[in-house]
Amino acid sequence: MLIFEVSKGGSKLYTRARAYYQRRTKPRLGALLTNQSATTIINTSALAPLHVERLEIFQRSHVAPLATAVMHALESMKPPALAALFQDTRSQHLAELTGEEIELSEREREQNHLLAVSLVALAISGVATLLHSPLILASLPLLGYQYIFVLKNTYAAFQTKEYRWLRSYEAIVMGAELLAGFYLANALAATLYSIAERALVKAEAQSRQSLIEVYGQQPRSAWVLVDSTEYEVPFAQVKVGDVVVVNAGETIPVDGNIIQGSASIDQHILTGEAQPVEKGHGDQVLASTTVLSGKVQIQVERAGNETTVAQIGAILNQTANFKEKVEMRGLALAERFVPPTLALGLISLPLVGTSRALALFESSFGYNLRLSGPMSLLNLLQIAARHGILIKDGATLEQLPIVDTVVFDKTGTLTLEQPHVGTIYTYTGVSEETVLTWAAAAEYRQTHPIARAILQAARKRDLDLPLIDDTHYRVGYGLQVTLDGHTIRVGSARFMAMEQIALPDAVHQQQALCHDLGYSLVLVSMDQTLVGAIELHPTIRPEARKIVAQLKQHDLHLYIISGDYETPTRHLANSIGIDHYFAEVLPQDKAALVAQLQRAGRTVCFVGDGINDAIALQQADLSVSLRGASTAATDTAQIVLMDSSLRHLVDVFDLGREYQSNMGGNLFLATVPSVICIGGVYLLKWGVVTAIMLYNVSLVGSMGNAFLPIIRRQLMSDNTTAKSITAPQDSAVS
Repeated sequence: MLIFEVSKGGSKLYTRARAYYQRRTKPRLGALLTNQSATTIINTSALAPLHVERLEIFQRSHVAPLATAVMHALESMKPPALAALFQDTRSQHLAELTGEEIELSEREREQNHLLAVSLVALAISGVATLLHSPLILASLPLLGYQYIFVLKNTYAAFQTKEYRWLRSYEAIVMGAELLAGFYLANALAATLYSIAERALVKAEAQSRQSLIEVYGQQPRSAWVLVDSTEYEVPFAQVKVGDVVVVNAGETIPVDGNIIQGSASIDQHILTGEAQPVEKGHGDQVLASTTVLSGKVQIQVERAGNETTVAQIGAILNQTANFKEKVEMRGLALAERFVPPTLALGLISLPLVGTSRALALFESSFGYNLRLSGPMSLLNLLQIAARHGILIKDGATLEQLPIVDTVVFDKTGTLTLEQPHVGTIYTYTGVSEETVLTWAAAAEYRQTHPIARAILQAARKRDLDLPLIDDTHYRVGYGLQVTLDGHTIRVGSARFMAMEQIALPDAVHQQQALCHDLGYSLVLVSMDQTLVGAIELHPTIRPEARKIVAQLKQHDLHLYIISGDYETPTRHLANSIGIDHYFAEVLPQDKAALVAQLQRAGRTVCFVGDGINDAIALQQADLSVSLRGASTAATDTAQIVLMDSSLRHLVDVFDLGREYQSNMGGNLFLATVPSVICIGGVYLLKWGVVTAIMLYNVSLVGSMGNAFLPIIRRQLMSDNTTAKSITAPQDSAVS
């Protein structure tokens, strides 16, 4: 398939590239008026950053701009077989996560350049061969230039001790083709070599971890209390024992204990918990969390690089480069098949002669995996990206089929950011609707998850919200508004106590029960009397139960890890069908539990979304996070679900199994023709030409199998479209 498309488009590609090149090098009016050389107008910014000497040689020979022209022409033609090489959905997803454009790496630019050079050589040699023209000699400099990079990669392979046999085989075979005058065969081999290299580059990790910077986004200064006076000092000068003052809207710069004041604190960046936490005297606070309302004085226990969040960042950066590298299966198999192929050819040389020995070399036992393996990988990565699954590193697909355990973080992963209203309690004879109406009216301007939950419940009951008096609207440790001459307060028990509102014994009992069950209780008062309380429950993701059931069908062991108490964790596990859970787990212990499962022989996939999940994500064999999670989680995770839900989690494992099956087909199609070729050399005295023909048959079969996932989905899409088009017509006829 690939060879047919390249051959068919060779002449058209060359014509387009030559026309583009002529347009680019044609003298412009400005250049003519200033007597500038036309070649100075050529844009080489898109070329790979090569050594200056090579670039100058290419510039003088006009091959570099012609190679760039070929890439423009190829992208404009968009051949289906090469679509996966040029589509960039994964980079678009990464750009969405980071908020920055993902630039091409130096290696990817180099591979783009070499692919263009090899395509030019293939076009020239193909046309020259068909016309029996001496023009084929024009391809020699290009083939020689390409071969230099083959030799360079072979040398690098011996330095890194990776794929040495495979690189050596490529250097030997391509060098022999050049020396023997098989220029068209060499141009085709160089093109396939470049396509395989580009596929590998695109399949490798494209993420850029900058975790230290994430945690380093601390304020440049802090307010330190000295003798009842607040002084602004540089952040670096804050030390243990100091008292730091933090106001509403500011980020807490240190780890410590509150010694005065109280505040509503957003800990989402650390815990993934969307619900703000009320904290007061004696409570511990952590750096990088945000004070939403209130004002606190914090006695510093840890500052700078000693804070919890900084230590998490340091651990992640230290371990980022020590994870065992997973070999690409296609390359690994091709590497193992090379020594027997070379040995067979050398041993047979005195027995069958030079021609048939070369045919044994050309049998290329399993070598097609060099191209079909990366292309299978790249095609499935693109399929994943189109379905909103960002797989950062192609090696992740190698790991998926062997995962047998999935561990979920509870908060923010199995539950949604916004809670929902449960029971509404009343204390002075007012109705539930009245309590909810007053609370919703007070929360009307707020955007935090609790406010959204209360407003959503009011909308479901079709409640009409009264207008509050703007001049008496106050945000503090809770909400206070004036409504029809009455003061309505909405907030926590701490807030009510500060406002000197007495709480009935029933409230304390309900609050204790809610605490044990993992619920929250929002109190509502009118003037100085408590009138009701609204119970808020965590909202389980609507897709959670279905996903859990499907994962069980894949024979996966499922666990929940939670910092919550045992009762709410058990309740969640039972409600969605997960049998195993760990409750009351401290953030620093999550990774230890993952390691414990690994020591028991499990291959673990961890799904999490908070900074406190990042070390566990790093520890796991496979890691998944959701778009919208903390930057630490999405930076660390190998897979990010871009629709911010778990709906495609099962699809991730299905893609892993599909890749395993597809690679099995590639292996069969890469080895069976080679076995036939070897038998033909010994039994039927086949020569080099027959061996090359069988190699091409094997290559076409392997590439067809590599593109099978895309072809299958395209056919399904076409059938769906056809049904949607014909259905109205059928109904009209009937």
